[in-house]
Amino acid sequence: KPYVREVLMVYGNALMEQAEDDYYRQGLIVLRHVVDKYPMEREAQAIQRKIIRATDLLAAAAPSFREELSKKPNDAEAKLGLELAESAMDEQIVERRKYLAMFSKGTPWHDKWGKDKDLARQVDEMITQVRLNFAKLIHLQAQTLRAAGREEMALRKYAEAATEYETLLLADPEAAGAYDLAWTLADVLFFAGRRCDGLRTEKGELLASKEGELIAFPADRMAEVKGACESLRKSVKYFNMVRDWKGEKGKDDEGQPLDYT
Repeated sequence: KPYVREVLMVYGNALMEQAEDDYYRQGLIVLRHVVDKYPMEREAQAIQRKIIRATDLLAAAAPSFREELSKKPNDAEAKLGLELAESAMDEQIVERRKYLAMFSKGTPWHDKWGKDKDLARQVDEMITQVRLNFAKLIHLQAQTLRAAGREEMALRKYAEAATEYETLLLADPEAAGAYDLAWTLADVLFFAGRRCDGLRTEKGELLASKEGELIAFPADRMAEVKGACESLRKSVKYFNMVRDWKGEKGKDDEGQPLDYT
């Protein structure tokens, strides 16, 4: 029925206006259903943006729940709150990946609505911001996994983050923040290339025989090695870009000039 989408939208938005977390999460479920059911509607991208903002809001509660649990380790409500907040942290990535897959240039939605220049400009700007935040979240996951000694999973995340950072940099190499982005990309590619020099243990240490010789990769993992070596090669390219940078470098969060040389 033509009116079903409007009813669901009103219902979902009404739930999300409630103060209780349970209603808020139910509203998210309804809005996700709307996007999945009506992906080609003009408003689908705006609804998905709202979903992204909602997951960010839910994930932001994690530190306060951790602090509460440090004082009251057996607080069941705080444990549940932290579990839900950490689940929302995963959803931050999922919902941004969904936005990029559904509304980027070349998608059916963009082909349909891209002729509306104002709308296309807004969505394209949002795509850039979503991609940057998506890359940062994946990058953070990689760093967290590496710190926890989960090297294999970390390397996959570094490679995924590198793809998004590179897409951003190549799209506009003279944009504000490009210098910082080039450095971040070079650094991420360097870590993504850690398989290139030999097999590693889960802790990231090179695997060697008793005689000290590095153990070769098995044949069925050579595609991984080639991918890692390509990442390492690219990292040199972007480190050189940073070294030879001629444009504006920008400033850090404290207002100090950036200089990675």
